[in-house]
Amino acid sequence: METVSLSTLPVLSKAKLKLLTSLALKKYRRREGRFVAEGVRLVEEALSAGVGISWVVVAGQGEGGPPGDRAQDLLSGLLKSGMTGLVLK
Repeated sequence: METVSLSTLPVLSKAKLKLLTSLALKKYRRREGRFVAEGVRLVEEALSAGVGISWVVVAGQGEGGPPGDRAQDLLSGLLKSGMTGLVLK
């Protein structure tokens, strides 16, 4: 397993944070054609179903510590495939 250093990922912008929080409401999910898959299992299921992922947001160190091994493996694989990773601080 290759460990991803969260310090190398860019911080989530205010605009993307606003979009992310707006997706909690159904009308914005429909309008944007996007949804939030929160947690390793849901992201794995979305990938296996062929759902396109725009970006991955990872909680910073103050949000419960570093990602676990399974999350690290998933994040590492997504970043190697060209996915944009962002850190929520």
